[in-house]
Amino acid sequence: MDSKLTFKKNSQDWNLMFLMGAFGAWFSALLIPLAILSHIIWPPPSWTPGAALDWFNYINTNPLAGLLNLDFLLEIGLIVSVPLYIALYLILFHENRSLILIATSIAILGNLLHILSNSAWELLLLSRSYAAATTDIQRNIFLAAGEARLSIYYGMVFQVSYILGYLAYILIGYVMLRSSFFGKTVAYLAIIIGIAGFGFYIPRIGVMFSVLIVFLIGIWNVLIGWKLLHVKNLNAISEL
Repeated sequence: MDSKLTFKKNSQDWNLMFLMGAFGAWFSALLIPLAILSHIIWPPPSWTPGAALDWFNYINTNPLAGLLNLDFLLEIGLIVSVPLYIALYLILFHENRSLILIATSIAILGNLLHILSNSAWELLLLSRSYAAATTDIQRNIFLAAGEARLSIYYGMVFQVSYILGYLAYILIGYVMLRSSFFGKTVAYLAIIIGIAGFGFYIPRIGVMFSVLIVFLIGIWNVLIGWKLLHVKNLNAISEL
């Protein structure tokens, strides 16, 4: 069933949501080259166990690089992308109400869990405390806390958020296939992103999949942002 959009010149109920959704999509796309540049300019330490001291020294030397390479800006991007998912829900509501509600719910839940798993600010504070410590006992305490935060960073909460996020892409893309508004290209791209996201768990080549996915997500966000801005300009709202 094609997506039925009612264009009402005098109705602006959802214009702000569509505009915020477009902003969220484009802001998230902008963060991708920034993240890549920060990793190239300031290569971060490894994530292997026992790397807390390396991260402390790295952060104390360049706090900005530490926050950037610990995905601090990404968490801001996840917050501003919430209106994006709500805007997609409003537009795709009549295509498959149950599925788009599930997709929207797990996408927002995945964002929340990802934010909770991030340790950027905690590691910044711990690195400063470690630098200010005056005894070996104090330094060992802060170092142990740093190791704990690093383990949380890619622990269970992160894994669940990762899986939910890419599952949401698959579901949203599937619902988009029934919509004439977004088109097949955007829909299939979402599905490809969602499926490729699970390549992260393939040994040895998982990192390659991660890099590829980042570029695909950037392209998808740009396309979605343009579509949502197009809706806003036409004063279009879904029939609710």
